[in-house]
Amino acid sequence: MALTRILEPEVMDDPAEAIAYDAMDFRAVNQDFADLVVTTYSQETAFVLDLGTGTAQIPILLGQQRPQWQIKGTDLAQSMLALGQKNVVAAGLTAQIELVYADAKNLPWPDQS
Repeated sequence: MALTRILEPEVMDDPAEAIAYDAMDFRAVNQDFADLVVTTYSQETAFVLDLGTGTAQIPILLGQQRPQWQIKGTDLAQSMLALGQKNVVAAGLTAQIELVYADAKNLPWPDQS
């Protein structure tokens, strides 16, 4: 299955946009993507970085399937990250998923870390 993603050219940082985005039903495509990642990278442990994580839907799906993985999600939209943090807490995955305000073009970690 080919997954086509259309990138947003702007930061969606309005709280109403974050709520509307989180309410959209991306479950099937997100689950397909998470399943593909899990089957492709089936290591016992892994460190995963999700750029443009939005409301953390994909990190949550990955974390539920691979509790031993550590996942960081980054986004430039504070409102998305705030709602994403609530989703991570509700999923009980705060020890596994960290959300970070960061620009994908200028990450706060050294290369290959």
